[in-house]
Amino acid sequence: MPKRPRSYATLPDAELDRLAAHGDSRARAERTARQQVHRLASQADAPPDPGDWIGAWSLAEGCYAHYLTDDLLVQFRRDAPGRVSLWVRIDAHTTHTQWRDAWGDIEVWRDRLTAWQPPDAGRDRYLLDLHRDQQRTSYGAVARRLNAEIARYLTEFWAHWRAEPEAPRVRAGHLWFLGRAAAWPMEAVGLAPDEIAMWLRDGVHNLRDGHPPFPPEAPITPARVRDALRHWRARHPEWLTPSP
Repeated sequence: MPKRPRSYATLPDAELDRLAAHGDSRARAERTARQQVHRLASQADAPPDPGDWIGAWSLAEGCYAHYLTDDLLVQFRRDAPGRVSLWVRIDAHTTHTQWRDAWGDIEVWRDRLTAWQPPDAGRDRYLLDLHRDQQRTSYGAVARRLNAEIARYLTEFWAHWRAEPEAPRVRAGHLWFLGRAAAWPMEAVGLAPDEIAMWLRDGVHNLRDGHPPFPPEAPITPARVRDALRHWRARHPEWLTPSP
C-alpha cells in the first residue's frame, strides 16, 4: 500500500517554522495559509502588512486558496459580513481516495477556523448594519430591502439552474453561493431553518411557474426586523453609538 503524504495541517506552528527555515515549500505554504486565513477570519477589515501582496489580495478578494495536498484545493471565503467559510473543491478528477486521505486535514482546518472567529460575529455585524439602516429609515424599509435582496439572489439562482438543468455540477459552487446569499438575511433576523427552507423552496416553485418568488412583505416582515434588532440591542448596548 502506498504511503500517505505527510499532513502539514496538523503540525504545530513551531514545527512549521523549523521546516520552512530548512526550505520545505509545503511548510511555507501551510504557514502562509494560516497567517492569511487568520487575518480573514479575525481581522477582516485591517490593512495587510506593507509589501504583503498575498495578504493584500486575500483581503481585497475576501478569499484565500490553499492546497491541502497536491490534488485537493480548499478555499476560505468571506461569504457573509464577518464570516469566513471553508470550501473544498471537488471536480471531475477528484477521487474518493484523495478525499478520504484529506478528510483529517479538512477537519483540522474547520476546527481552526471555528476557533478564530466568534460564533455570532457575522450575524452581529450584519445586525449592526441593519440597526444603522433602520435609524436612518424605518423597520418597514429595512424589511423591504432585505426581501428585495433575497428575491434577487433566488431569481439568479433559478436562472442559473434552469440554464443548465442537465449539468448542475458545472456551477455547483456558484449555485451554493447564491442559495446561501438568499438564506443569510433570513438567518440573521432569526427565522428557523425549516422556515427558511420552506421560503426558498416555495420561491423557486413560484419562479418556475412565472410568478414573483414571494408575496408582499415576505419572507421578512417589519415586525421580524423590529424583534431581531430589539433583541440584538439588548445584548450589545456597547455597540449602540451614533452612526456617522
